[in-house]
Amino acid sequence: MPEADFLLATAEVSIAFAGFSGVVAVFGSPRSGDWTVTDAVRLRLLLGYSVGALFASLLPFIPYHAGLSGSTVWSISSALLALAIASFLVLSSRGYRQLRRASGRPSTLLNRIVGVGLVGFVPILSLNALGFGLHRLPWIYLAAILWALFCATAAFIRLLTPMWSAPAGE
Repeated sequence: MPEADFLLATAEVSIAFAGFSGVVAVFGSPRSGDWTVTDAVRLRLLLGYSVGALFASLLPFIPYHAGLSGSTVWSISSALLALAIASFLVLSSRGYRQLRRASGRPSTLLNRIVGVGLVGFVPILSLNALGFGLHRLPWIYLAAILWALFCATAAFIRLLTPMWSAPAGE
């Protein structure tokens, strides 16, 4: 599979993000030791994005090693990833609502960009899976994995933002 190196590299980056989630979970909030709703939701989102990207990075190897053709590999992988993203959106919508309530502000531009991108990939991956206009192309699937890593990066930065803004000595 020509895309194997890319998939394995994204799996490694995903593991790094998931590992960071574990470190944050063990050491907790650096300022008070208590989790705020905002920090807890951001950590869950970071873990969700990173585990999702890891799942998506390794998934195509199963049909490939089962001897299926390249277009079938990308069809199956795209369908399963579209289903996984749609499920994640439903499950994470509660977390986004908690973030909005906790902050007292509407969703940030970054949260909107992340959400629109995730929502947009569901029909694109579905069309790729069905072969309608997109012909079961691997780059569409790989772009969705990169988007999940972008989402994990955004969650990582948002989780660290309070640490950067904390006064010295705290």
